[in-house]
Amino acid sequence: MTRPSDPPEHNRGPFAPMPVGELRDDGALQVQDLLIPAPPPLVGPSDWRALFDAEDSRELLERLAHRDPLCLRSRVLRVCRDQALILHADRLLLRALALCAHRGRLYGGSPPLSRWCDDIVAAAARDLMSEDIEVELDGEPVIEEDFVLYRMFVELYGVEPALSRIASVRFHACELAARRVAWSASIEGRSLAEIATTQALGAEAADAHLRACLRALSDTRRPSWKDLAAHHGEDVP
Repeated sequence: MTRPSDPPEHNRGPFAPMPVGELRDDGALQVQDLLIPAPPPLVGPSDWRALFDAEDSRELLERLAHRDPLCLRSRVLRVCRDQALILHADRLLLRALALCAHRGRLYGGSPPLSRWCDDIVAAAARDLMSEDIEVELDGEPVIEEDFVLYRMFVELYGVEPALSRIASVRFHACELAARRVAWSASIEGRSLAEIATTQALGAEAADAHLRACLRALSDTRRPSWKDLAAHHGEDVP
């Protein structure tokens, strides 16, 4: 079997590969992840056939997690930035790796590998957000072991840990324009005046978007099936 190539040097993100299954629990580090500048356009290894030539999904998962040949971590950070998502980057990376391992052995070259990888990360983000909605629909409390997944909402917005998952659900149900304002204000620490300029918004519009997200974060009601349906109709490229 041909040994799969490593990714081009300019694809490599600033992180050493995380062991599969590991999630960092430091909220400050989670925020720092999302502040990493977007890398140049990403490409995949040219010998993808060798990369995906595995006996089973487990073998492929181990291969994809080693040195990140598909540059999934950088793709995760980019989709979080582009779509103003406050998701634990490690959690999203692990889901993207699992999806790639599940679907990779069926990949036949179309769409182009880089777009296929981006689509996988987008699907992984949708999966995680949908799962959060579904467990809130079922009324399941957030167990202490899961606080790490939503710690950024505690760190950034002062949300109680027990309410951090519903805060995530409500935030990600906000429209993209509103999320982008709140993301820039809380993650990047930008002023509303700067956000209004960089995002081509009026000052009043930027303020209204931020207020809409803050109101959403304070809404601790259990979501409805309508919320879930609306989420599935949202585009996360």
